[in-house]
Amino acid sequence: MNHLKAYCNLIRKAENRTPPKSYTEKHHIFPKSIYGNNNKIVVLTAREHYIAHALLEKALIKRYGINDDRTKKMITAFWCMNNQKTKNEYLNSYLYEVSKIRYIESVVGKTLPQETKEKISKRNVGKNNPMYGKKGKDHPKYGKIHSQETKEKQSKALKGRIYSKETIQKMSASKKGKRIGIDNAKSNWWKLTFKNGNVIVICGLYTWAKENGYCRQTIGKICIGKIKTHKDIVAVEKLDHPPC
Repeated sequence: MNHLKAYCNLIRKAENRTPPKSYTEKHHIFPKSIYGNNNKIVVLTAREHYIAHALLEKALIKRYGINDDRTKKMITAFWCMNNQKTKNEYLNSYLYEVSKIRYIESVVGKTLPQETKEKISKRNVGKNNPMYGKKGKDHPKYGKIHSQETKEKQSKALKGRIYSKETIQKMSASKKGKRIGIDNAKSNWWKLTFKNGNVIVICGLYTWAKENGYCRQTIGKICIGKIKTHKDIVAVEKLDHPPC
């Protein structure tokens, strides 16, 4: 089958008709990822759009080979078509499986250019990041607890992991000058005042809070003035030295 000819026929048919009244999608006849921004756009149904990308992928594999950058871009584009979660999509299980295998093979061992990494980074900074501003109840992970089975899988995956010397140095450098919690809540001395007037001095806020049913992070917010109380604690003070 001549996939490029079939693609051209599909595009000509769409160009020479009145756009359907049903759900449609816009398609760049000359893919932007290969030819850059252009105005060569045609209106296709969801099914036609899917088939167009399937034909483009096969046509470029035949013309340039599967390892060519242009082919990889079309493999990725078709894989994205298979990953869309819309009610109007056309999906074929066989094509989905083939597409996924090709996509995985095209990205394994691939290193992105620094310029591409910077573009991706800029696209996800601040309000452009899909997780921007999602805190507390707005966060998708809020209130979710990993099952014991999941915890064991995560633990097993991390056990025996060996980091390269370069990675260890990067991890070390990233933590230099940083303090854990509020001035290292695990080892410093703290003075806690309760509603009934009682005052206690403890060493290791993290351990004490865990053992006594308090939230160390919330206690820390009292210390920096973000909140006034936590349960029966009304004041928190970090001591510069152990009590005499």
